[in-house]
Amino acid sequence: LDLLVRRYNPDEVQFKLTPSYALYLALRDRVTSRLRSTLPELADTFAAALDDVVEFNSSRSAQLSVWLANSSELHCFLTRDRELSPQLVSARLHLAATTQRSFSHLVQGLYRDVH
Repeated sequence: LDLLVRRYNPDEVQFKLTPSYALYLALRDRVTSRLRSTLPELADTFAAALDDVVEFNSSRSAQLSVWLANSSELHCFLTRDRELSPQLVSARLHLAATTQRSFSHLVQGLYRDVH
């Protein structure tokens, strides 16, 4: 999680949505394993980590746009997954709030850059 979110540098990779895809695949893996009971806790941890990195990058428009895309993509995955969605309501709500907050920070930053 630390490598995928906190120490992730989007400038070093081609595919900027790597964190959201990797986190989603980790959650899907838990569905089929005997660790299924830890699914909500793991999803909440992922959502909190994304929220933390959005707040940390709140004044960096380029970084923030990557995290906006990742939080919205993971939220979309979890919402559309019929098997995961009912189990991960808390994580989905957290990701929705993170996506909205990252968009707000991005708009504020772009507004500051223009003026």
